[in-house]
Amino acid sequence: MELGTRHCRKKSSCISRGFNGAVTIGTPLPLVNAKKKYVIVWTPKVASNIVLTWYLRDVGLLYAANFYSDRLHEFRGKVLVNSRYYKKWTEWAWSDVSGSTYVKVMRDPFKRAVSSYRHALRYPETRAVIDRNTEFDISKGFSFVQFLMAIEKVDICNTDIHLRQQHHPVQDIVGAEHVDTILLDALDVDLLEVLDHKLGAEVSEESSESVEEMKARVEANINHYVVSHHADYSGRAFEGKSYADEIFSLDDHKEFPAFEKFVTPETERLVRKIYEADFADMERVVASEKLLKKK
Repeated sequence: MELGTRHCRKKSSCISRGFNGAVTIGTPLPLVNAKKKYVIVWTPKVASNIVLTWYLRDVGLLYAANFYSDRLHEFRGKVLVNSRYYKKWTEWAWSDVSGSTYVKVMRDPFKRAVSSYRHALRYPETRAVIDRNTEFDISKGFSFVQFLMAIEKVDICNTDIHLRQQHHPVQDIVGAEHVDTILLDALDVDLLEVLDHKLGAEVSEESSESVEEMKARVEANINHYVVSHHADYSGRAFEGKSYADEIFSLDDHKEFPAFEKFVTPETERLVRKIYEADFADMERVVASEKLLKKK
């Protein structure tokens, strides 16, 4: 079996090698810093705006990203990954995979599936994947069960990145044991602090802003993300026991049922089948943390 394909139901194009053996990795491209020798594996719908804010602050590009757009991912996708420095950094990282620290941020796969469902209700580009793989008319909306039935049919390694599995080809290249995975659901401190602790808190010398100015910029970016994209999943506005079969409209739902209100035997079966590799990754992290606590 080819490198990086064993976690997909269909052949993955996430990893390829050129004629000279150079590694080419598909999206989402990791965040690389060759100076501090780290690689961050990230996934949409997994605090990606917070991770990207931290990274851009760390490499001294947060001001430039804000100058370019109020959406950090637009700067990442159109400027950062096409830049000369990023391309050089990734070349250095893949030329010596043992020379970098690898950190991955992941989330409980069921909670992320609910977030991906809400994303598909909001955005027509992602919703098109559902439309192509369902027999239902979703022009007015669709349920979580219908959503899962649709993405069960796609190649979860190569579909829209907001639906794609969290398990990343980098994990197969360097080995899962060499990737330090941060499980968001297990954190009792701020994610920014965790990244500072693992990868270093010093601000890049490329930044012209003071420490206080940078702190204010980071806070402003996080607040912008919360206002623009975050939903209240407390479920206070939803009294029903289960919403797995509820047809939600195509809208930006700022209030949404609590994650557990989407859990049924059928949805749990589907999510575990679709995101099998992610559950394996999460269970590995949980087992490792339990082992450390025993010591």
